[in-house]
Amino acid sequence: MAMAAHARRADFAVLKAAGGTRGQLLSVALGETTLVVVLGAALGLLVTLPSLAGMASGLSQATATDVGLQLSWGILVGATLECLSLALLASLVVTWRTTRPRAA
Repeated sequence: MAMAAHARRADFAVLKAAGGTRGQLLSVALGETTLVVVLGAALGLLVTLPSLAGMASGLSQATATDVGLQLSWGILVGATLECLSLALLASLVVTWRTTRPRAA
């Protein structure tokens, strides 16, 4: 996320030249970061669930017992929130440093 934010410094310069304030640029960066993390978590879950369901079904047939799909939603949400907080911190630091006024 830090590298992506650093690569967008030219975009931030254009937005700043168009009249964007530092706060607006930071909120745009944080909004983009949140969107990327939420979409990544959702797509990761969508990719993982069919495989886990197939493994549970195969294990159920192999052992002749009922094996259900077990997910720890607390761990899933906690990991997603931790990734979000780290991504937001990285994006915030890089965007803050990119948009700060330069000493002449």
